[in-house]
Parts: sequence; structure tokens; C-alpha cells
Amino acid sequence: MSEDYKTKSNIAWDIVQRLIASFNIARILADAHYATKALLRKLIESGILFLMKMPRNRKVIIRGKHDQLQRLLRLKRNEHVRYAIGFYDNIRYFFYVVKVGQGKTVYLISSDFIRASSFGTATFFLAKPTWLYLRLGRDFFSFASSLLSSITFS
Repeated sequence: MSEDYKTKSNIAWDIVQRLIASFNIARILADAHYATKALLRKLIESGILFLMKMPRNRKVIIRGKHDQLQRLLRLKRNEHVRYAIGFYDNIRYFFYVVKVGQGKTVYLISSDFIRASSFGTATFFLAKPTWLYLRLGRDFFSFASSLLSSITFS
């Protein structure tokens, strides 16, 4: 690799740093491609709040058990949202599983607690007028296939 090569996470971190210098950012939303150990660690160390889609097969620790996220955090009958506090790369996070359709769920990772009622529908992520969306997802209106990468302003 050349010296100029940057990973997607490095590029995202550069963008975040530039935006922090110019705007009062409340929370970063990003697709699962950005949920890397390196970027998550940088966001935590910088005190930046975030919510990202998380691959369901990532190994995490929840309630002292180490396994794939999808095996440790499951919805019960008639539930639409469930969360757990756990660890990924030895850092504490909040993990969420959200029902987004018939038999479809999405896993999320966050730096802080987010009320379960906020996950009621995908429109929560689309209706906030103060959010600037960077269309990096595959399908702009499909929450199940791609959580929009965005930056929120307070």
C-alpha cells in the first residue's frame, strides 16, 4: 500500500474531525462499514456520541458471555427493541436489536443509552429536520438494508 492509501474508517475520521472544528455535532450515525474497532475507539476517546449499524456476527461480550452479537442479543416474542450493555474491543458500548420488518432485525452499537421508543420506526432517522444526511448507504430510504450515514447537529 502506498503512503496515500486511507481506509474508509480513516477517511470518515478525517471528515468527522473537520466537521467538529466547524459545527456543534450532537451524534454521528453511520452504516456498519464504519463500525470498525479503530473508528469506534477514536470516537469514544474524543467523546463523540454515535449510533451505528453493527454486523450481527461481530464477537462481543454481554453479561459475561463472549459470542456473536446475534446470539447474545435476541428479541423475545412481541418485542420490537431490546438493548444490552456490553464490551467490544474492551470498551463498553450499548448494543441494540431493532425489529424493522416481518422477520427482519438490525443490530446497532452506540456510545450511550438511547430510549427504546426512539427506535419505533425507521422514520425516526428520516424525520429529524436538524440532521444533515451524507448519502453513503446503498438504499436511501431502507433502514433495514442500510442505516444512513449522517451527522446530527444540536
